[in-house]
Amino acid sequence: MQCVDYNPEMRPTMRQVVASLLELSIVCHQADLLGISQTGDAEMQKDKLSGFFSDSIHDERILNKGKECTMIQSYSYKDLSLCTNGLSEENFIGKFHFGKVYVTEMNGKNVMVKIWDSDSKFYQVSFLQNQDRLLDELVLLLHPVLISHPNLVNLMGYCYEGENLGVVYDLEPLNTLHNLLLNDTFTWSERIRAALKFACLLKFLHVDTPHFRQFLVRNIAAAHLILHQDHNLKLFDFVLISGGIFPDRTKQRECVHGCIGYIDFDLVKDSWSETSDVFSFGVVLIGLISKRVCTEEEAELGEPFLYEWLNSQYNEKTSDSGFDKTKFSIVHESLKGDPGFCASDGVAITKLAMQCVEEDKYDRPTMKQVVKQLLNLSIVRKNMPRT
Repeated sequence: MQCVDYNPEMRPTMRQVVASLLELSIVCHQADLLGISQTGDAEMQKDKLSGFFSDSIHDERILNKGKECTMIQSYSYKDLSLCTNGLSEENFIGKFHFGKVYVTEMNGKNVMVKIWDSDSKFYQVSFLQNQDRLLDELVLLLHPVLISHPNLVNLMGYCYEGENLGVVYDLEPLNTLHNLLLNDTFTWSERIRAALKFACLLKFLHVDTPHFRQFLVRNIAAAHLILHQDHNLKLFDFVLISGGIFPDRTKQRECVHGCIGYIDFDLVKDSWSETSDVFSFGVVLIGLISKRVCTEEEAELGEPFLYEWLNSQYNEKTSDSGFDKTKFSIVHESLKGDPGFCASDGVAITKLAMQCVEEDKYDRPTMKQVVKQLLNLSIVRKNMPRT
């Protein structure tokens, strides 16, 4: 049924077809009769993964890097389940677009485990699509230009067992940005530092290089950003990434366009561009400074998205003829007493957030301009090294 789906975008690739056929009971239990070699050996799984790298990436540099997948650990689903105490609530950190993340310990080291799940109330997804997304992530995080970036997670290993998919990151997580937004201990300076780190990462990804085109993340959300124990921010979800070392997917009419509440409304009439990432960054910024969160459950109940709330606040304030528009700020009252906060920064960063979520994408700043404005904040100029 999937192969003859009316929508071409919903049809599986032949690689996905083969993967599904290999999961059939007759293949798993009578492989020899069918002339198919079956093995559970981890090294064979790594060789299989190397083949997938070759299938999906045509750049010779990436092919070479893909072959280095033997440098990372292959885990069984049982391994990941055991180390997280059966994917327990005690180890659970939060959700990402297509699954959940957990904190655990491996060989005396704290790590983060990400498990894909094709069962979602809000997003249409199949495990075949998740298989492709996992392989894309491995290619991305093993790329020589990206492997050591301070704001991308460091890959330790992966699990690739049919519908059971996961990755392990060398990371001692504090919490997701989504979970920290309402936290009173997450200070003003830490919030600005997180915004600056993420802006610098997007600026880096959006730059065309002699080797490849710009990357578009396309799936930005506070839930996809994790803070390390040292408060360094890292991006850990890449399921919709396009460009760079990957094919241009910006004109594909996918069923999934990003996370609810972070999706650029301009996509209704246009294809993806870097301005869509800027829009989503703007939503993250609104949450950081206003201590507000965006959830699928709230959206289902009809609650306004963060950018809608921002616009309503602005319209309400400016409807008063005595209000000075140049002093408009959405910074939460509890943050105004933090060391390093000054009113001019609150106004400036509110203005920046509004520019990022402008309805007309041509009025939005580039990430390079965003970084420049953040570096001009008083708290950054006085206290933070420029990164």
